[in-house]
Amino acid sequence: MRLRLKGFMQSMNPKLNNVQFQHGVNSTSFLYSLKWLQYLSRQPLIAVTEMVIPPPVRPPRILKFLKPYILKMHFTNKYVSAQVIHSPTATVASAASSQEKALRSSMESTRDVAAAAKIGKILAERLLLKEIPAVSVSLKREQKYHGKVKAVIDSLREAGVKLL
Repeated sequence: MRLRLKGFMQSMNPKLNNVQFQHGVNSTSFLYSLKWLQYLSRQPLIAVTEMVIPPPVRPPRILKFLKPYILKMHFTNKYVSAQVIHSPTATVASAASSQEKALRSSMESTRDVAAAAKIGKILAERLLLKEIPAVSVSLKREQKYHGKVKAVIDSLREAGVKLL
C-alpha cells in the first residue's frame, strides 16, 4: 500500500511523501494513530490525498504442469453436446452436438445414452484429427460419473483419447 501525504509530516521529512507498507502492517491502525496525534496536537499533521493498493504479486504459471484441454459436457431434455476448451486461450478446440443436422439423421434419439456415446465417439475423432491426444474432464457439481456422462467419457477413452 502506498500513501501520499501532505502537511506537517511531509514538511518535516520529504521522504514521507510516499510511505510504503510491508505485508502484515495494518494501514488502518496507522491512519487511526495519525488521526489521534492530530487530535491531541490540535493541528493538522497529515492529509491523505491518494491511496493506491497494488495488485497481489503472483508466481508465474508453469505451463507444462497445466492441463490445457478441458472437456465440458452439457445435457438438455432434447440434446447432448460436448466441447473441448483450450484453457490458456479460452477458445473451443473441438465440439460435437446432437443438434448438428448431419448427426441428427443418423441417430434414433438425440437425448439418450446412445446419443451421448455417439457424440463422444465423434468428438474423439475430431480431437485426434486436430492432434489433441489428451483432455481433462470438468464435471459440474450435479454431474456424476453415471449415465450420459459415463457414455461420453467411455467412448472418448475407447476411441484413443487419454483422460487426465
